[in-house]
Amino acid sequence: MQTTDPLADFLRQCEAHCQRTGMGRAALSHALFDRGSRLDELAGRAGRESSLSIRTFERAKKRLADLARAAPSPSPTSEAA
Repeated sequence: MQTTDPLADFLRQCEAHCQRTGMGRAALSHALFDRGSRLDELAGRAGRESSLSIRTFERAKKRLADLARAAPSPSPTSEAA
C-alpha cells in the first residue's frame, strides 16, 4: 500500500501555483504563513528541518486554495492565421 506525504503534496501545489501565476516563492510563503522563508524551511532548503502544526498547515492549505481561486486563469494562446 502506497502512502502519500501531505506536506510534500502541499509543497508541490505551492510550486505549481508559483509557476502558474508567476508569484515568487517568498511572496507565496508570506501570503500563506506571514513569513517569507517558511516554505523554504518546510522544504528543507533553509539548511534545517522544520515542523508545522496541523492547525497552521490546514490554514495554509485553505489560503492556497483561496489564492488559486482568485488567480486569473491562464488565457489560451491564440494564433492569428
